[in-house]
Amino acid sequence: MRLNKFIAHSGWCSRRKADALIADGKVSINGMVVKVLGTQVQDQDEVAVDGICLAINQEKIIVAMNKPKGVTCTCADAHAEKTVIDLLPKKWQHLKPAGRLDKNSEGLLLLTNDGALHQQLTHPSFAHEKEYAVTVRSILTANQIADLKKGIIFPEGKAQLKSLEQTGEKTLTMVLTQGYKRQIRRMVYEVGNRVTMILRVRIGKFRLNLTQGQIKQVKKSDIL
Repeated sequence: MRLNKFIAHSGWCSRRKADALIADGKVSINGMVVKVLGTQVQDQDEVAVDGICLAINQEKIIVAMNKPKGVTCTCADAHAEKTVIDLLPKKWQHLKPAGRLDKNSEGLLLLTNDGALHQQLTHPSFAHEKEYAVTVRSILTANQIADLKKGIIFPEGKAQLKSLEQTGEKTLTMVLTQGYKRQIRRMVYEVGNRVTMILRVRIGKFRLNLTQGQIKQVKKSDIL
């Protein structure tokens, strides 16, 4: 099977977009980057896009985790003391986190081997909501709330919240559809405050209902 057809059949994207991914060096076979559009995929080959393994007939697994603070999401971080993979039973340690939740943040994290779902949850064009309970260091001012609602200009673009609700003198509920790196911490810092806690409580329509460190298998229909 041609490589672009394999990627399309996995549900990741169309054949045309697969060709662009291949040309950009984002596709690998058995760990080796492939840029030749007509490359053939054999039955035993492992195909990955941006490090996420794709499969056509493999059982799709989705796991929800309440990630504790101090645990790293980046599986490839050789310097991390503990990663989310270390918290998984062996049968699920091949799964990849769908999106970021930095080491000092906690809450809902989804892990999956479903490449198409991973793409849907992480690419900003799909605009799936992620909801966070945020605590800051200093009492929030009206100007800080107003500035957060207007959005903050980052070097990589404008960081905008889908919604913002002040729930206490130092607490907020934020809903995002973007995915800039450390977006909440940076936005709060830019308005003159500091984040002391971030708890992700919802992704899509799936709301956190797990104790800290707890893991359970969920369905795609629970999320989207």
